[in-house]
Amino acid sequence: MEIPAIEDLVAPTTPSSSGAVAAMAVSTPEVDKGYQNVDRRQEAKHHYNQHELEAADLPVDELQEPEDHHESDKPKAPKLLADGHQDPKQHDNLDALKLWKPLLDDERAQRPYNIQIATALKALADSNICLVEYGAQVQFRCGYEKVPVVVEWAVPDEQLSLASQILVENHFPRLFTGAQAWFGYWETGCLRHDLDGAGWMCAHLLPLSLVGFTLEDTSEVHSMFALEIKILTPKPPRYMLSLIHHLRKLRIGDASRLRVEKDLLTFISSYILHGPPANINHELLHRLVEQQSNEELLAKLEEGVKFIKKWDWGNVEETDLVLAERVVRDCRYVGKLTDVARDPTSPCTTPEPVSPVE
Repeated sequence: MEIPAIEDLVAPTTPSSSGAVAAMAVSTPEVDKGYQNVDRRQEAKHHYNQHELEAADLPVDELQEPEDHHESDKPKAPKLLADGHQDPKQHDNLDALKLWKPLLDDERAQRPYNIQIATALKALADSNICLVEYGAQVQFRCGYEKVPVVVEWAVPDEQLSLASQILVENHFPRLFTGAQAWFGYWETGCLRHDLDGAGWMCAHLLPLSLVGFTLEDTSEVHSMFALEIKILTPKPPRYMLSLIHHLRKLRIGDASRLRVEKDLLTFISSYILHGPPANINHELLHRLVEQQSNEELLAKLEEGVKFIKKWDWGNVEETDLVLAERVVRDCRYVGKLTDVARDPTSPCTTPEPVSPVE
């Protein structure tokens, strides 16, 4: 059966300006088997204020939903799936996919916590900058329900300086990394811009060469911050490998690993294993899967492995496929992924060598 194009899976949206359309006029191949729900937009459970969003990096078991922040007079966003249609969990259910009717939610786009991001996005799109979602935006599409306030956009290397200049001209100043010891190749390789005047809400511009894929490895979707604007999002195989390659360049114990491990584990849990989308680390994820019977766990892991084997991985090294399967089968291995020799002064253990999965 032919896989439907992404345009067939979503309801029509408000036409964008000519500049915004031109910004995303990138020829992309047919949606691959691994990302047939690429344009899904999750509904946040409640409205967030700054204190709630600052707690977003806590493990799930430490998060408490502050009910006193709810206000009855705040507008509530409608459900993003048409009433009466079940959200399909199986990505190969094409009949269910055709029932998806995401709504254009104008109230959502005007909420205070993302209006700055939408403004920055429109400025870049109107200037024909190609933007690819990364990090928290991808997790949001996979089911992680916290709306990101720090956004990462991958940009073609030749457009990186221009994109940064456009943000500056639109009153989003550049943030400089300084000499902090924990900044690694990733932090120093991107351009960071302040979106709210306090440095709390930021946009990170990443060169495509840094994330390790090309525009051909993406699919076109509607941006969650301005649904009338088309943006690109990485296909699952390339996004997963990008995170794996990032971890392999960081030594065990590097503070930069925490965010990357969380992104990879959230992607595995929610998108591949259809488990609880959450802000998780590998200990918590392992504890969650241990609560199932051994038979249930093995069946879920086997289904996850079968799922990723259906993806069109393209021309990748065998080691990449081995590692992708291994982290799905054992989430704890995410914490051991590295090609960097450990610091002799670090108490961390030496990483295990990569071996084929039996």
